[in-house]
Amino acid sequence: MENQNWFASWFDSPWYPILYQNRDPTEANYFIDGLVDKFSLSADSYILDLACGQGRHALRLAKKGYSVLGLDF
Repeated sequence: MENQNWFASWFDSPWYPILYQNRDPTEANYFIDGLVDKFSLSADSYILDLACGQGRHALRLAKKGYSVLGLDF
């Protein structure tokens, strides 16, 4: 295996923004706002954002006042 710790530099690699070029805070905000509305989350909810990447969704949830834990590699 060439690099067993590939994930250590993945989020800063030139490939990450290419892969996620159609994902931005606007898209994340729209998605999270719809999700919160659909599931009627209470204001004291604790939310796990698993495989959070750079944290677009976790940041929006935190700005909405939720307690959020984002985990990735």
